[in-house]
Amino acid sequence: MQVQKDIWLSDIFALPVFNVKSDSGHIFDLPSHCFAYSKIGVDDIISMKNLSTKGFYVVDTNVTFIANRAKNITFPSDIKIRKAKPKDESVVREIATNSFTKTRFHADPSIDNKIANKIKEEWAGNYFSGARGDEMIIAELNGKVIGFNQILIKDGIATIDLIAVDKNYQGLGAGKKMIAELQKSYSVMRVGTQLANNDSIAFYEKMGFSFERASYVLHYHAIQ
Repeated sequence: MQVQKDIWLSDIFALPVFNVKSDSGHIFDLPSHCFAYSKIGVDDIISMKNLSTKGFYVVDTNVTFIANRAKNITFPSDIKIRKAKPKDESVVREIATNSFTKTRFHADPSIDNKIANKIKEEWAGNYFSGARGDEMIIAELNGKVIGFNQILIKDGIATIDLIAVDKNYQGLGAGKKMIAELQKSYSVMRVGTQLANNDSIAFYEKMGFSFERASYVLHYHAIQ
């Protein structure tokens, strides 16, 4: 196992946070006061066993979907899509704070929802500081920002890193329209979500995404 400190999450949790990566199943040690996580393939039984004996437990099964072309769907013309601007940061942060309830951090009973919400807020905010994300597009209705799509680009593949629509404007097609806009520039798209998030899975399948792989996400808490 490779143990790498997650400086960003350490700042949010106000204690050391480590990412434990599987490689050969070697024994590893963690500090007595920390939070750690690991993401392993569902077929990596050896790593699962080793992590379980250390006190790690599964909080999420992450599923990844891929699409060579999202479906061509007709959308309401009153929802406009544009690139994010610096002035959008505050409203994007607000949408990110209030839009997620089924992430691995929200699912973990040992993590306060305020911290879970803060993680998503800072995740989206990192785009505006240049710390994370290669692109971000905005969904706008009557001049009001109602959603965003934060994107990572690698080897010509666009990965939807974080996407959200204001709860008051869901069901209008903003999420679908942001993905359709993305496919104009990228023929291959990838996205991850939680196996327990049935609505999210149904949404991506309707957009033409198909299952690619699954991974277990495990957490470990050592708090004195």
